[in-house]
Amino acid sequence: MLAIAPEGTRSRSGGLGKRQAGVALLALRAPAPVLPLAMYGQEQATKYWKRFKREPIHVRVGQPIELPPGKAGKEQLEMYTERIMIALVSVTS
Repeated sequence: MLAIAPEGTRSRSGGLGKRQAGVALLALRAPAPVLPLAMYGQEQATKYWKRFKREPIHVRVGQPIELPPGKAGKEQLEMYTERIMIALVSVTS
């Protein structure tokens, strides 16, 4: 299992950033399904830790995405990455 943000970094604002095709490329080369997952609450960690309390963290998981096997060109990778980003948006709504 590998957790990776399709933007190539964690979001400081909580929103989705500009996507990178690396997540789709890794999924195709593995070959492995992509499991859209969204976590929130951890960005407030220091506020809770200062009061020695546990931070409430929420996790939402979507349906696995199976990408077609084989090589993909740049346009296909962008299309697959867009599909992954849409799945992430649907998990958070």
